[in-house]
Amino acid sequence: MLANGDIELKRLYANRPGWHRVTKRRFFLSHLDTPEYRGYVTLLCIDGVLRPLWKELDGRRICIVDAGFSWLQHFPANKHYAVTTMFDAGGQIVQWYIDICKEHGVGDHNIPWKTEPTVRAEMVQGFRQDKHKYYALFQSCMPQLETVVARVKELDPKLVDLE
Repeated sequence: MLANGDIELKRLYANRPGWHRVTKRRFFLSHLDTPEYRGYVTLLCIDGVLRPLWKELDGRRICIVDAGFSWLQHFPANKHYAVTTMFDAGGQIVQWYIDICKEHGVGDHNIPWKTEPTVRAEMVQGFRQDKHKYYALFQSCMPQLETVVARVKELDPKLVDLE
C-alpha cells in the first residue's frame, strides 16, 4: 500500500520477463498510428516451455501456452484496457481476453506494460481465425467494453478511473 492509501498495482510487461514456464521466446513490438488504431501491438512467440498451461473456461479445458503458441497484445493509446489474443501452433485463436486496467504505458527498452487487471473479460474462440474476422470481432466488442467500463465505474469509481 502506498503512503496515500492507494494500492500499488503490479505491472505486467508484454514480454513476460519473469515467466519461467516459457524457456524460449521471441518478442516483437510495433507502434501504430493509423485512423483505425493508435497504440502498441506486441507479439510474444513461445518457442519452448517447461510444461503446457491448461485452463478451464466455459466448461472447456483449453491449452493457452505451449511450444509454437503466440500471444498478440494490443495496448491502445489513451485507453484503460488491453487486449490479448492467444494463438495455437496452427495459428488458430484459442482464447482472447480484454483486461480493464488502471493504466498501461511503456517501460525500459520500449516494452509496453499494463497494471494488474481490475476486470477481465475472457472468451474462447471456436471459429477459424483470419485477420478480417479478428478485426471485425475486435471492433464489435468496443461498445460492450465501454458499457462494462461504465458499469464498473458506477459500482466503484476507484476501480476504473477514465478521466
